[in-house]
Amino acid sequence: MDPSARLGDGVQVHPFAYIGAEVQVGAGTVIGPGAVVMDGTIIGERCVIAPEAVVASRGFGFIFDGKQHRRIPQVGRVEIGDRSEVGPATCIDRAALDTTSIGSDCKLGALIQVAHNCQIGDDSVIGSGSGLAGSTRIGSGARFGRRVGTAGHSTYGDNVQAEDLAGMTKTRIPGNTHWAGYPARQVRDS
Repeated sequence: MDPSARLGDGVQVHPFAYIGAEVQVGAGTVIGPGAVVMDGTIIGERCVIAPEAVVASRGFGFIFDGKQHRRIPQVGRVEIGDRSEVGPATCIDRAALDTTSIGSDCKLGALIQVAHNCQIGDDSVIGSGSGLAGSTRIGSGARFGRRVGTAGHSTYGDNVQAEDLAGMTKTRIPGNTHWAGYPARQVRDS
């Protein structure tokens, strides 16, 4: 653990976990074995960062200069609200410039990719194996099944539901809607 990291009361850090510089972890949070929390991350109170999760790794940002792909520095951070859970081996990328954010009371399953600049609203549940492309913005109360994929730079209203394996190819999804299939189509609930 970096000496500049600040841990609240009752934080548990399990063996082989790494906590980087200037990290802030709220009271009662659990950092599982082998989890990695990179520099500048802010994690709220009573969260769970499961084993082998990676929070605030550098985002997948490149530009082609005509000869090769060159990395664009990702200098932002990650913020996670209170009482949220990040599943095993889930990766949350730091933002390019600002903040990748996970709201309070969110549940993220195992093996999820949350790309740079994503924002997930409070009380959202994202199933295992899902992939959120860069700059996806999801409102509060989302319910995504397993292996849901989003298009980059997409925006979701509050209370969007996506069934398992939904391929969300549209970039503007209104709130209080239900989606299924690939490419995903809106389900008309009866």
